[in-house]
Amino acid sequence: MTSKTSWYQAQTLASQSLLRRLSHSSRYRMAADLAAVRAGETVLDYGAGDGTLLVELFRREPAAQYWAMEPSPKMRDLLQAQLLEAQLTAQVASSPAELPPNSLDLIVCTEVLEHLPEGPLDAALRTIAAALKRDGRALISVPIETGLPSLLKNLVRRLQGTEAVTLRDAWNCALGQAQRVNRGGNEWYIPSHLGFDFRSIEQRLPAAGLKLMQRHYSPLPLGAAALNSQIFWSVEKL
Repeated sequence: MTSKTSWYQAQTLASQSLLRRLSHSSRYRMAADLAAVRAGETVLDYGAGDGTLLVELFRREPAAQYWAMEPSPKMRDLLQAQLLEAQLTAQVASSPAELPPNSLDLIVCTEVLEHLPEGPLDAALRTIAAALKRDGRALISVPIETGLPSLLKNLVRRLQGTEAVTLRDAWNCALGQAQRVNRGGNEWYIPSHLGFDFRSIEQRLPAAGLKLMQRHYSPLPLGAAALNSQIFWSVEKL
């Protein structure tokens, strides 16, 4: 993190909520572990946000080349500040169209796809596949918003007043019936996690040109989707 806490960090790693801090610190650490960046690789953070993960990857392996794609001007400002403080020189793209095809060894895409409606979601997965080298790999993560994890998350949201969650929506999420939840948003972006079903991502991978290699869960080593708050997929280009 930068020496001065940003508004985004105040919602994540520097949140007043202990659960949020633990959840975000765990997923960043696990993402960096699973990415396992190697010297000489060309690495992209797709939807890089404020750059926290990218800086951690650089800290672990400074001998790689780094890219960041972040479409939000507000987030890109935070990203540039983090890169400057970390003395990390990275190529920063504001649109997927700026990414070079068939050129990246590794793409990480964490906590991004849950915010995309179906059309942009499919386009993002195809872009990831197209930007990877033939033997490239990607690490994708999204939150688990079904079953027991969703009940706990929605209880916290109601208690903290961070999001208007009806009992009916909370119940439908717990049952994995996302189609019954009005997720809101617009044709490009859905701000809420409410009603997101992580299983829809895995179903879309083959059509996008990606092959699932392994599933990982955070923050617990056991319990899979029943007890964890995030899922990671290690994928390769078909």
